[in-house]
Amino acid sequence: MQKKTIISILEGNALYRTLLTRMIASIDGYVLDAVFQDLERAHTLLTKPTDVVIIDLEAGASEEIFSFIRTLSENTAVSVIACSQQETDALIRQAFVAGAGGYIVKNSTYDEFRANLILALSGGMPMSRSIISRLIDVMRRDFTNPPAVYMSEPITVTCRLIEEVLSSPFSLRQENLSDFLSRQIGLSYHQLSLQFKKEMRINLSQYVIIRKIDRVKTMIQEDRHSLTQIANQMDYSSVAHLSAQFRKITGLSASEFKRSVCNYN
Repeated sequence: MQKKTIISILEGNALYRTLLTRMIASIDGYVLDAVFQDLERAHTLLTKPTDVVIIDLEAGASEEIFSFIRTLSENTAVSVIACSQQETDALIRQAFVAGAGGYIVKNSTYDEFRANLILALSGGMPMSRSIISRLIDVMRRDFTNPPAVYMSEPITVTCRLIEEVLSSPFSLRQENLSDFLSRQIGLSYHQLSLQFKKEMRINLSQYVIIRKIDRVKTMIQEDRHSLTQIANQMDYSSVAHLSAQFRKITGLSASEFKRSVCNYN
C-alpha cells in the first residue's frame, strides 16, 4: 500500500480552504489531515505528525506567521508551502528566509493554482506567473547563503537561456535543447541536470516542460494562433501531443483552456 503524505492547512480565507481541500482530495498520494482557520489553533502542528503544512501568509499578523514558519522549519521535519494572494518580492523573500520550501500565488486561475500546488508538494518550485524569473535576480541580490534557494551562476544562466529559447519557438528546431544548454553552460547535460535538481529541487526536463506549457498558455491567451499553429511553433508532433502534456501540467486540455479563456473574455 502506497504511503500517503499527510497535509495540514492553515488558511484564513473560507474560499481557499474549500479550494485547497478540493484540490488535495484530487491528488493521488496525499491525504488532508487538518484544516485550521487561525494561527492559535494551528500551533498544535508543532506536536502533530504532519509531513506538509500549507500556510496562508494572511492568516495572522505577518510577524507571527513568519515566526511560526521558522519554528516549524527549525523544530520539526515539516515541509512548509506558503500561500498568498500577493506576488510582491518582499513577501516571497520573507517566506523563503523564514523556511518555506515553496510559494504559491492564489490569485490565479484554478488550473494554475492546482498545477503549482502539485509542483510544490512534489518538492519543486512553483512557477506562478513571473515568480521564477523575478526570484532569480532577487535571490542573487538579497540572499547570503540559503542552501534551499541559492542559485549558482550556471543554473541562473540555464533558466535565462530556457526563457530565451522558448520565447523564440522556432529556435527549438535549430538544435537539441539539451545540447544547446550543455554547450552554453560548459557542462555535460548529465552534470547540468544533477546540479539543477540539487538547487531547484525539480528535474531540468520537468522545468522545461512547465515553462514550455506556460508559453503555450500565453500564446492561447493572445489568441493570434490556432492550436495547430501553436503546436507546430512549439515543436510538438501534433495538437494531441500538445494537449496531453498541457493536461498533465494544468489539469485541462489545451482546447479546454482555450474555451475557458474565450468564455472569460
